[in-house]
Amino acid sequence: MVTEVRAVQFKASNRLVDFTHKRLERINQVYQRAMHATVFFRIDNNHLSENKIAEVTVHIPGEDLVVRKEAKTFEKALSLAVDRLRRIARETKAKTKKLRRAS
Repeated sequence: MVTEVRAVQFKASNRLVDFTHKRLERINQVYQRAMHATVFFRIDNNHLSENKIAEVTVHIPGEDLVVRKEAKTFEKALSLAVDRLRRIARETKAKTKKLRRAS
């Protein structure tokens, strides 16, 4: 799976980019049809401690899976987003199998 990492208004460290690639491989383990992933990291301008945003879009033939999570760190936000995407990917895979069996 090709992964694209974009940091809005800051430069992402190599450690964060490597962590992103490593975490997104977990989605590929569940759903091999995932072709491309785009990750946006943003800092929200509020005064709350949870102002780091990770938005992950996984492009699958026929649809896009999009999840946006906020946390205290980018790593935590990305982990939450990937966990949610894995659940969605499992559901999508099961739905696809069910449709194939019915036809």
